[in-house]
Amino acid sequence: MSVFRTNIKIEDPAYRNIRDGNHRMEIFGRELTEFLWLKFEPLSDLHFVEQLAIDFDARFWEMDLTVGLIEQGHDVSCPKPGPDVCVGSVDGNLWFEAIAPQSGKGADKVPEIVPGIAQDVPDEQLVLRYTSAIEEKFRKYNEYVEKGIISKTEPYVIAINGCQLPSARADFDPPRIIRSVFPIGGQFVTFDRKTGGVVNSGFNFKAAVKKAKGADVSIDYFLQPKYAGISAILFSCSDCCNRVTDGNDWIVIHNPLATNPLPQKLVSCHREYVATKIDQETYELQHS
Repeated sequence: MSVFRTNIKIEDPAYRNIRDGNHRMEIFGRELTEFLWLKFEPLSDLHFVEQLAIDFDARFWEMDLTVGLIEQGHDVSCPKPGPDVCVGSVDGNLWFEAIAPQSGKGADKVPEIVPGIAQDVPDEQLVLRYTSAIEEKFRKYNEYVEKGIISKTEPYVIAINGCQLPSARADFDPPRIIRSVFPIGGQFVTFDRKTGGVVNSGFNFKAAVKKAKGADVSIDYFLQPKYAGISAILFSCSDCCNRVTDGNDWIVIHNPLATNPLPQKLVSCHREYVATKIDQETYELQHS
């Protein structure tokens, strides 16, 4: 049976657009959604079909993530209650919790893109949406552990999708999600006045972003022992209509302080970041 229904309450216009649209991208999105559903339906919870019509992109991301892990050959289940995806192995379970944050509300809301008008990319507002998602899913992690749903010895990955955030795809290196968990600020270049040659370059230190009302929000999650329960962040901006044609766009960022590290190369991804401690005050961030 199709994942799309006609006798259902629709709260998200994206659901109707994909279900009924005739544009080639809408048709592509509908066909992809149905294809993923064939593999995901046996693992889905009882309310998935109804919730897809309420927050389409968020539930699509949950399905896309799950099927993506299945296609990589992992032993995947979706037990409830608990995080969205469980990957089993001889060493135990590994958990993924998916979230697709929306633009937010109030003065810190990520503004919509206005066609035909030049706008600054709202970098700090986007970072605030990512940090809010991390906080929300870290609270869930603590609840899961307290209730005995997952063990303190099992890796836990927060899988964030930025597709619902205007301007999220307008990014640069290192990606914004990196700059949401490590204190990395703007890039700098130092020139020799006499020769004009570059003598130094790098990134400024930045420990926090500021909310509209003045409060600072830390962006050094992966340098704080408090968040050692987070093994890694998996990030994507794909949705059902906008995605790479080969592989995936996933970015995996390992937490260097993780109590239960995510094994490197376990997840096939576009880019994988690992921070290595050099001394008491220095980490070197590398990617493959």
